[in-house]
Amino acid sequence: ATQRQKRMIKNRESAARSRERKQGLHRRTGGTGHTA
Repeated sequence: ATQRQKRMIKNRESAARSRERKQGLHRRTGGTGHTA
């Protein structure tokens, strides 16, 4: 994967993580927030 692709994947993951945090879904994942 190119640097741009890596950055996009990382960006998408962080965005999904913040979205989950807002909805409180991190509670059912054990509160780690380390899910893909």
